[in-house]
Amino acid sequence: MASAFLGQTKKNRIYNWAKFHSLKPHSSPPSHPTKQPFANPTTTMFYISDNVSVVDGFVVLTIEKEGASVRKVVKKFHPKSKLFLLEERTKLANYALVDLDEYHTAFPGSDLVPVPSSQLFSVCTTSKRLFYTTPDGFRIVNSKTPDRHRRCSQEYTVIPVVYKDKPTKYLYLRDETHSTQYLLADVTVDRDIVHSKDSSFFEQEMNVGEIVFTENDLSVLAGFQQYKAQFAEDIYSYFSTIYSEVRSRYHRRPYLSSFHRPGYGETFPKDLQIPTIQKYSSMGSAFLFLAEVFPQLSFAEDFTCEHEQSPPKSIDAIASWFTFKLLPGSDNELWYLLVRICCYNWQDTSVAYPALHTLNSFRQLVDSIRALATYSVLYRFLHAGAIPGDSTADEIFFTKKSEPWTWTNVMYHKLTVAYQNYTKFNVRVCKPDALLISGKKFSRSYIREFYANVKERFESNLSDLRQYFDKVLSVQAVADATLNSPTAIDVAENRIKTKNSLLLLINETALANVVPDFKPNVTIDSQEVARLVADMGVCVMWMIYFSATGPYRFPDMLILKYAGNQRNLFVDPESRCLDIITEYSKNREGNPMCKTLDKVTSDHLFYYIIVARNMLKHAVGTEYADMKRDLFNETNGAAEESLLNGYLARSIGDGISADDMDPVRYSRNVVNSFVFVDCTSHSLMHYARFSAFLNLYPMSVNTIMIARAKKGLDARPKNDIPEVRLADR
Repeated sequence: MASAFLGQTKKNRIYNWAKFHSLKPHSSPPSHPTKQPFANPTTTMFYISDNVSVVDGFVVLTIEKEGASVRKVVKKFHPKSKLFLLEERTKLANYALVDLDEYHTAFPGSDLVPVPSSQLFSVCTTSKRLFYTTPDGFRIVNSKTPDRHRRCSQEYTVIPVVYKDKPTKYLYLRDETHSTQYLLADVTVDRDIVHSKDSSFFEQEMNVGEIVFTENDLSVLAGFQQYKAQFAEDIYSYFSTIYSEVRSRYHRRPYLSSFHRPGYGETFPKDLQIPTIQKYSSMGSAFLFLAEVFPQLSFAEDFTCEHEQSPPKSIDAIASWFTFKLLPGSDNELWYLLVRICCYNWQDTSVAYPALHTLNSFRQLVDSIRALATYSVLYRFLHAGAIPGDSTADEIFFTKKSEPWTWTNVMYHKLTVAYQNYTKFNVRVCKPDALLISGKKFSRSYIREFYANVKERFESNLSDLRQYFDKVLSVQAVADATLNSPTAIDVAENRIKTKNSLLLLINETALANVVPDFKPNVTIDSQEVARLVADMGVCVMWMIYFSATGPYRFPDMLILKYAGNQRNLFVDPESRCLDIITEYSKNREGNPMCKTLDKVTSDHLFYYIIVARNMLKHAVGTEYADMKRDLFNETNGAAEESLLNGYLARSIGDGISADDMDPVRYSRNVVNSFVFVDCTSHSLMHYARFSAFLNLYPMSVNTIMIARAKKGLDARPKNDIPEVRLADR
């Protein structure tokens, strides 16, 4: 071994070496050395001998062969290694050195290993090599590499690390200033976004934005949990008695117009089965409890004692209370307010602030209130005399004299329309090899090919993004490093008290290893990156559509959120697939359902959220402020302010108005929470972009259509698969 500083005295060699590397001579080693698996990003260099130095924990050996240039290489240090002199081994034993063997443990399937030490690359001899991505990581291009991988390879400046009995690893500089990891720290969703797609009925018809609960209100309402069982049992006893007497004594059975049977109507009042009476009693007990404690709530401040009525704690009291509230000429403000308060699920004490009911759960609650009100008023009618005018109380159901009851019927009609529009999708299997989706039949081979086509398109978009970003891992590599890792992700999340963002489940080290770096010498076309990422999002939407064990409608996918309020993406601890909590079902039960995506779809959705969206956030910048308030593109450019305000996404919190977030803050909240954001249209994904794929895929079907069209034939044979709008809005 020869020295790069031969011909100099020992003192001059030390001084010149230190000056060359911008160090003070005679730097002392750390007093308590320990091995470290990765290099410390803080630059430290120590002189050991003419041939050996320590750079950021790496042992650098200078090698000069006769007739060849001087090379400085990274070598593994062992106390008995013959590569080093005894004096060198003694000194090296006092330093905290990088354990090069750990790279095979941390990166078992990748030839490339990232290091943050720029000083190491300025000292060591480097070379340029080509690498391509595989499901396990990066592989070096050699003589046996297939052409398909060569075409996708990227060039890296590397430092080879040669092992005696293991494959060579290649260190590449991962400059933290070029990393997009800083964007992962921004998981802030500081305001809940109330959006019209799943709460437009509550916003537009019930105006729930004006209802604000105080801490005292929540404390009073929380008391319902203590008496819930007994309260429900008492109401069931009262309602059973009321129902039995009305059924036996009330003989006026007119046919009233019905929403479900508008042409024929149905007999009044409805016959109820025992399970239905039990259900209505249980759900209606919450409404009666609200009526009982209402004077203690902040909402009662605007009401005088004239509005108060004795608490409904008995059969007669319940009958009188409902009759008093619904008779013609009665003050209707209290009735309206009580029903509007019930839009919030204040019975759920697992959350700090009540969330809105789903359309179906609120519909069932209103069913209960209407049934209790109807039979209670009829019971009071049969015991006439206590309240002036109640001898004709049953006529409030036949005429429109009662404003509260008329309002209730109109509201219920709009609620039912909203619910039916939301759940009109259906699917069933047809033998031998087909599916009936929204009345249209599709073969399973059609679905398989469509899925494969959009998956291939996803990968194509990812390849195009590599012109702007380095270290863009494959979908499988990211999944193995995070979603499938036993240590990288917290799968034991409490779904009652969820974390604010899916990103918070993953440790920082794992995230740092999978996020891409931007290329410092390449100008990023933000519009092109936004287009590519949006297109990848549409691909994932179709993958979810075909694999979610009962396809989603487009609006159902549009409100998927990985952070913030109503977050509905979780990780299944056993399969490591993504779970989606949904209330959509084919039989319209409306009960919360957990749909587990298949592994391939889960990995692609996870990749889209972790990697693709990170590239998008870097491209549009931290000051992005163009997100529209009309997230769902529902106003169609209408200029009327009253119409526009009805559809705008609103923030709820401590703001003084509905428009209480500045554009940057609002845009950040949307991008950091909703899954399918389109930064080219500055809104959530538009249906036209989603449905456009039907004209492209499956490729075999559309190729036939194009060929037949050129020949002047019908685009599709009569017995072929129909072209339809799969995700009906």
